[in-house]
Amino acid sequence: MAAGLWAVLIKGQPGRALNVGSKASISIKSLAERVCHLLNNQLDICLQQEPGNNAIPIRYVPSISRSRHELHLPAPLELDEAILRTCQWYSDTVTGNACSL
Repeated sequence: MAAGLWAVLIKGQPGRALNVGSKASISIKSLAERVCHLLNNQLDICLQQEPGNNAIPIRYVPSISRSRHELHLPAPLELDEAILRTCQWYSDTVTGNACSL
Protein backbone atom coordinates (compact mmCIF):
# COMPACT_ATOMS: atom_id res chain seq x y z
CA MET A 1 0.00 0.00 0.00
CA ALA A 2 2.77 2.41 0.91
CA ALA A 3 4.58 1.78 -2.39
CA GLY A 4 1.33 2.39 -4.27
CA LEU A 5 0.75 5.68 -2.47
CA TRP A 6 4.30 6.81 -3.24
CA ALA A 7 3.79 5.92 -6.91
CA VAL A 8 0.61 8.01 -7.00
CA LEU A 9 2.45 10.97 -5.44
CA ILE A 10 5.45 10.71 -7.77
CA LYS A 11 3.94 9.52 -11.07
CA GLY A 12 0.25 10.38 -10.78
CA GLN A 13 -1.36 13.25 -12.66
CA PRO A 14 -2.64 16.13 -10.50
CA GLY A 15 -6.41 15.93 -10.03
CA ARG A 16 -6.66 12.33 -11.29
CA ALA A 17 -8.10 9.86 -8.80
CA LEU A 18 -6.32 6.53 -8.51
CA ASN A 19 -7.09 3.67 -6.14
CA VAL A 20 -4.34 1.57 -4.62
CA GLY A 21 -4.53 -1.55 -2.50
CA SER A 22 -6.02 -4.92 -3.25
CA LYS A 23 -9.04 -6.13 -5.13
CA ALA A 24 -9.84 -8.60 -2.35
CA SER A 25 -12.48 -8.02 0.30
CA ILE A 26 -12.08 -9.29 3.86
CA SER A 27 -13.89 -8.51 7.09
CA ILE A 28 -12.02 -7.32 10.17
CA LYS A 29 -12.96 -10.52 12.00
CA SER A 30 -11.69 -12.70 9.14
CA LEU A 31 -8.47 -10.69 9.00
CA ALA A 32 -7.92 -11.13 12.74
CA GLU A 33 -8.56 -14.88 12.45
CA ARG A 34 -6.12 -15.10 9.54
CA VAL A 35 -3.39 -13.29 11.48
CA CYS A 36 -3.86 -15.63 14.44
CA HIS A 37 -3.74 -18.67 12.18
CA LEU A 38 -0.57 -17.54 10.38
CA LEU A 39 1.19 -16.72 13.64
CA ASN A 40 0.06 -19.98 15.26
CA ASN A 41 -1.78 -18.16 18.02
CA GLN A 42 -4.97 -19.38 19.66
CA LEU A 43 -6.64 -16.08 20.59
CA ASP A 44 -10.41 -15.82 20.86
CA ILE A 45 -11.64 -13.26 18.34
CA CYS A 46 -14.81 -11.47 19.32
CA LEU A 47 -16.64 -8.48 17.92
CA GLN A 48 -18.27 -5.90 20.14
CA GLN A 49 -21.33 -6.08 17.94
CA GLU A 50 -22.06 -9.00 15.64
CA PRO A 51 -23.95 -8.20 12.43
CA GLY A 52 -27.58 -9.29 12.44
CA ASN A 53 -28.70 -12.39 10.55
CA ASN A 54 -30.30 -10.31 7.79
CA ALA A 55 -27.57 -7.68 7.66
CA ILE A 56 -26.20 -6.88 4.24
CA PRO A 57 -22.41 -6.63 4.35
CA ILE A 58 -21.33 -3.09 3.57
CA ARG A 59 -18.14 -3.48 1.61
CA TYR A 60 -16.76 -1.48 -1.22
CA VAL A 61 -13.73 -2.75 -3.08
CA PRO A 62 -12.52 -0.05 -5.48
CA SER A 63 -10.96 -0.96 -8.80
CA ILE A 64 -7.17 -0.75 -8.82
CA SER A 65 -6.84 -1.46 -12.55
CA ARG A 66 -6.27 2.20 -13.52
CA SER A 67 -3.41 2.66 -11.06
CA ARG A 68 -1.85 -0.68 -12.04
CA HIS A 69 -2.06 0.26 -15.74
CA GLU A 70 -1.10 3.96 -15.59
CA LEU A 71 1.56 3.70 -12.88
CA HIS A 72 2.80 0.23 -13.86
CA LEU A 73 2.35 -1.02 -10.31
CA PRO A 74 3.09 -4.69 -9.69
CA ALA A 75 0.37 -6.95 -8.38
CA PRO A 76 -0.08 -6.49 -4.64
CA LEU A 77 1.32 -9.10 -2.28
CA GLU A 78 -0.94 -11.94 -1.28
CA LEU A 79 -2.49 -11.20 2.11
CA ASP A 80 -0.69 -14.03 3.91
CA GLU A 81 2.69 -12.84 2.60
CA ALA A 82 1.93 -9.26 3.64
CA ILE A 83 0.97 -10.39 7.15
CA LEU A 84 4.14 -12.45 7.53
CA ARG A 85 6.36 -9.63 6.22
CA THR A 86 4.71 -7.13 8.56
CA CYS A 87 5.26 -9.49 11.48
CA GLN A 88 8.92 -9.93 10.51
CA TRP A 89 9.43 -6.16 10.20
CA TYR A 90 7.79 -5.60 13.58
CA SER A 91 9.98 -8.26 15.16
CA ASP A 92 13.16 -6.87 13.64
CA THR A 93 12.59 -3.17 14.22
CA VAL A 94 10.26 -2.78 17.18
CA THR A 95 10.51 -5.67 19.62
CA GLY A 96 13.68 -7.54 18.73
CA ASN A 97 11.71 -10.72 19.56
CA ALA A 98 9.98 -13.32 17.44
CA CYS A 99 6.61 -12.09 16.24
CA SER A 100 3.59 -13.29 18.16
CA LEU A 101 0.31 -11.94 19.43
